[in-house]
Amino acid sequence: MDVFAFRVFDMRDRFPAPFPTALSALEALYSDKASMSELTGEILAYDLECREFKIPEQFFIQKVPRFKNQEEAREWLKERDSMSEDPNVRRLCGIIVANPNDSFEKQLQDAMAFQDAILIRDKPLSLIAGEIENWLANQSPSAFSANTLRKDYVSAAYQEIWQVLLKCDQSALEKVVEFREHAQVSDSLPEPISINDFVIRILIDPKYRPEPLKIAFICDEKASGELLKIVCNTMSKVLLVTLFSTSKEGLELFNKQQKLSVDQTESIVGLCLIWSQMMDFYGNKSEYTTQWLTRVKTPLGGHIPIVLMRSAFGRDAVQALLDRLAHGDLS
Repeated sequence: MDVFAFRVFDMRDRFPAPFPTALSALEALYSDKASMSELTGEILAYDLECREFKIPEQFFIQKVPRFKNQEEAREWLKERDSMSEDPNVRRLCGIIVANPNDSFEKQLQDAMAFQDAILIRDKPLSLIAGEIENWLANQSPSAFSANTLRKDYVSAAYQEIWQVLLKCDQSALEKVVEFREHAQVSDSLPEPISINDFVIRILIDPKYRPEPLKIAFICDEKASGELLKIVCNTMSKVLLVTLFSTSKEGLELFNKQQKLSVDQTESIVGLCLIWSQMMDFYGNKSEYTTQWLTRVKTPLGGHIPIVLMRSAFGRDAVQALLDRLAHGDLS
């Protein structure tokens, strides 16, 4: 297999340029410039026909238990329960480690089973790079993922959901929650390749986490006013009015546009990604999600998340906070 380039992805997509070797890609992933490599780091290889192949994370990521013993886990659970008087804050913190709504025994069991992802540091990077290159050499070119699905076939799979949400008007949220609670719907959908299908998938699939490069490619297409209308009918208009620094009347004008700008499209996608995660944290309770996004957050320097999310860097900061909270960082 002839590999001519590697790409590295971290949470903030700080490595847009390709790397010529597996070693140089690993050096970037392990560098101080990378953001949360252990949680979001990925390396893709590209062959001479520009087909991509994801390098298994087991080459550079290992899983280790969060807690050494039950006593340590108990102390962490007690600390979480006492950290805030706000039950919504307690519900969010460390939910990936253990769900605070479960019994203490179940929380303890889940906490003991939880494993943190860390970068492998007991091997030289040159040795890891050699293992990756040897592994690639034994792969068949047919294993590379090629986009062979026809666009009309993929879009057809989303068309019914699109029409349902478009016609629902103010009750679109109820339908979105219904889709989110029935995983078999989203599990049966193909990977989206248009901006409309992409945002629909984010809204209805709580586990959908697309790669940064895919987001960048998709957003070039630009969202339609109809898509914005579906988003407006799904979540609180307060979020979108604040995001676009406009009024409800101004938002209506956006809805009537044939195409939005790339910046507006990226803002919508960024909001939907964070909104979907918050909905997952709060058990699909949109009012709790809206409250969290519209209230001052001390870890964000006393800023309001939805206001920060007007910029790409602000969305990154909010996403970083969600990742920390979800993984039980109580600092």
